[in-house]
Amino acid sequence: MPKKYGVKEKDLVVTHVVNMVLTGKLRSGDRLDRNEIAQELGLSRVPVQEAVVQLEHDGILSTRYHRG
Repeated sequence: MPKKYGVKEKDLVVTHVVNMVLTGKLRSGDRLDRNEIAQELGLSRVPVQEAVVQLEHDGILSTRYHRG
């Protein structure tokens, strides 16, 4: 994905995940593959992890640690 100047990579991931939820590609109880998201967007895992933390804080995602 080409870089958009002035947009944080984390925000690109947040937008991508929210769009997945809104379009039904990601449903309640689904597992979010962070490696797959990073690969789809051409990013490292760091902005994906930052986005997950933000989405958890916003109440959009919930994380169950050590679940695979």
